[in-house]
Amino acid sequence: MVRKKLEEKYITNAEAMDTLESIEREKSPFIRSVGEYIRDTTSLNPKDSRLLVGDLVSEANLTEKDAVMLANVLPKDVAEIKALLSGGGRPFVTSEQADKITKVIAKYKGKAKGEAPQVTDK
Repeated sequence: MVRKKLEEKYITNAEAMDTLESIEREKSPFIRSVGEYIRDTTSLNPKDSRLLVGDLVSEANLTEKDAVMLANVLPKDVAEIKALLSGGGRPFVTSEQADKITKVIAKYKGKAKGEAPQVTDK
């Protein structure tokens, strides 16, 4: 059977977990193991992860692909952000942009499972 890609859409791990759980009746061993991995590595719920992606795209001027990657990883500091966004033909990430990304992610880190809420000084 020839397969043809109809659409390409970047989704976060939380959204992927939600999708996998919706096809529970068709769980093959592969889908089950992927679901377990995603469940163990996902910190945000699907709604918050999609909101984070939207904020990173609009506020930090990132592509959706890069924003999804950061939403999946939830980097802790500027150095980690710069390491994740360096290379691969991406434009250079400035310290100011990395700081902005850190602030956007910090808003959502408090909502992550197993994480203490972040305190920001305003």
